[in-house]
Amino acid sequence: TSAIKGEAGRDGERINLAKAKDYTVSSGSNEKFPNKGHLLTDGEFKDTHYKFVKTGWMAVTGAGAEVVVDLGEVKENISDFEASSCKNTEYNVDLCEAVFVSISEDGENWKNIGIYQFSGTEKDKAKHLICVNIQGVVSARYVKFTFEGIKNEVMLLDKVSVYTYGPKTSEQMSGINTYYGA
Repeated sequence: TSAIKGEAGRDGERINLAKAKDYTVSSGSNEKFPNKGHLLTDGEFKDTHYKFVKTGWMAVTGAGAEVVVDLGEVKENISDFEASSCKNTEYNVDLCEAVFVSISEDGENWKNIGIYQFSGTEKDKAKHLICVNIQGVVSARYVKFTFEGIKNEVMLLDKVSVYTYGPKTSEQMSGINTYYGA
């Protein structure tokens, strides 16, 4: 049976369920770009991708490196999953071949729900947003991002995010009402 149910409604407020949540990393470490605190879930995206500022990035290394986010409890109506990375071959930092997204309610039994595959033609000295947006919605407490085929032995991450959508905000409703003359 599929874990994906219903239909994803993406017209309300986008809510990052992973913000300030704990996560684990199962990969080799890199002393230049260590995992510090809630770096991947702090909600602050790095602007300086080509200048290569060493703060704000975390390295994942090795085959099948994983980042598992604990949402604290089972959350409903999840539809979008994102990871932010960069490519800068001048510093031997590259992307991976694919990112798999899996979900679990107990941290032991996992269901694969999506994959993002890089084309191999991604721009150098640039930041890349990895998006897995499913057609329906899922429920999960744990979300696992698996980075397969890491090139040049290191991949830098800035953020991982898990999204649901809430009701439309008053600002969104105002725009709709204005459009329809209400």
